[in-house]
Amino acid sequence: MTLPDGRALAALQAPSWPPLPEHHSAMQGISERVSDLYHDQDTWTELDLRLRDVEWCMTDIGRWPLDVWCVFASVQDLCLVGNVNTASRVDDVGRIYGHRVTVVVSMLHPQEMKTRGAPSDWVRHFAERSVRHVQRPLDDLVARTDEQRNQYARKCISMWLLVCRDLWCHKLALRPDEPFVVLFHCFGGRNRGPAMACVWLIIGYGYTTEEAVDYILLERRGTWPWRRRDYVLWAFKILEDARDEIVDYFQCKFASSSSVSRMSVSGMHS
Repeated sequence: MTLPDGRALAALQAPSWPPLPEHHSAMQGISERVSDLYHDQDTWTELDLRLRDVEWCMTDIGRWPLDVWCVFASVQDLCLVGNVNTASRVDDVGRIYGHRVTVVVSMLHPQEMKTRGAPSDWVRHFAERSVRHVQRPLDDLVARTDEQRNQYARKCISMWLLVCRDLWCHKLALRPDEPFVVLFHCFGGRNRGPAMACVWLIIGYGYTTEEAVDYILLERRGTWPWRRRDYVLWAFKILEDARDEIVDYFQCKFASSSSVSRMSVSGMHS
């Protein structure tokens, strides 16, 4: 298949709502765990507690504190999550983690990035810092019907696959000793950004849905991600089931690259 056949794969892999019994059980367990950790503030992280009482001015992101957390780290790779303000402060993020950000993944519409306090020219902002930018327009919607759950899940999977393709390609373009630091964000850093980080852990590093979600919860329990968005958890499980096909496709597509071994299945988490 050829992209945008990724969308065709998503449609092929996505069954109609209700989910398979094993998917429904997993979704329910994850949803309950996310909710329980949110309501048990004794388990909140220092970052959660520090940001709990912040007044988030939705019309001026320049007034927001820096909200960024690491959901995955290996010898050379870092996966970070933040919000639109975090994307505007990639220099600060690089200083915190000791490596410049390689790629910023924006899971929101371009108009959502045009707000007070943001760079006037995002293209220039990233170019001046030699940061690759991947942007995919994705809504943050609450599904109220089975038809909407089907529609939203397939839309998510379609966008996620395209981002994974882009990240795979960007990673292969690096020198073998060059760190790969990816910042995932949406507007507020609660749903779309963390979701894309989970997907990359599932596809790029071989984690299960439950493991990927736990990496989010380890650092930020107070965000209550994907509340009333059960279709997101469903889409995670669909992609996890299709992971081998997706990885095989990426490996075939980029087989001509001399660096392809850097993203081989053998290098993934098992």
